[in-house]
Amino acid sequence: MIANIDDFVRYIPTARGTYFEDIEPFLQEAKMWAEDQLFGVGIVAEADNLEADEVLSRSMNSVICLKAYASAIPFLDVVQTKNGFAVVNSQNHAPASKERVERLLKHVKERLYFHVDSLIDLVARTPSLFSQWRLFPKFNALTDLLYWSGNELTLYCADFLTQEWSTSNFAEGIEKQIIPYLELQRLRSRIKGIQNEEIAAFISRDYLDKLIENRRQGSLTSEEERMLERLKSIVALFLRDEKYKAEEQLKGIVNMMMADLVAYPEYAASEEYNIKIAERYQNQQEDPTYFFM
Repeated sequence: MIANIDDFVRYIPTARGTYFEDIEPFLQEAKMWAEDQLFGVGIVAEADNLEADEVLSRSMNSVICLKAYASAIPFLDVVQTKNGFAVVNSQNHAPASKERVERLLKHVKERLYFHVDSLIDLVARTPSLFSQWRLFPKFNALTDLLYWSGNELTLYCADFLTQEWSTSNFAEGIEKQIIPYLELQRLRSRIKGIQNEEIAAFISRDYLDKLIENRRQGSLTSEEERMLERLKSIVALFLRDEKYKAEEQLKGIVNMMMADLVAYPEYAASEEYNIKIAERYQNQQEDPTYFFM
């Protein structure tokens, strides 16, 4: 994949003066990270194929190089001597300031997760890659939310992310950084709670699970795709604490489902539907089922 320092510098221009043997262990770790945590062995191997799609290959190489570089930077100018650690010095180069190094690390981190998100979106829309991703043992854990990538999160929740970040408490002088993929992971439990507690209470857990599973299988109907888009917008409303608007939209979805129960068998057979029917029942004296209390 990355065979020498020239290959590495194609993706990390500032690494020109790095010895390849110093960076190679971190490249191996980064490849393992991509295989074990993100995409699985099959997709990483596919990206390394000589006949691989150029976009896939370049994006995967970028992820691996950037991940390796971010891990390696703290080690590249430090050596251990018999008297302890020392900083490598050169008369030809002035040492970079702490601020410059932090800015470099910040940019590396941004670019790393930009390419991770791009790869997720590419794999999800490419049937041959998607079928390989589904074989990855962690696939279900990575796709249990309505948002699969930071790009999706940003599409629906950009204003929420910006507002929340600006109102957070930060130490003086620390630059704020929004990385959509990491924000999605930070919000994972909150979004999962919205899905399973707020949304499922209206449309049923069974129907929500069906939508998520059909997306995983690549078998969504056009109607289900439209429903998912509506639910992604509703999650965004809950995140922005606009619960009233979110519930009004969910009520509209429920009314649509109840008007055509044949089209929504999971909802029709659900406990949530039975509760909804029970709520609507009124004990009228002229009703044959009337009972005296």
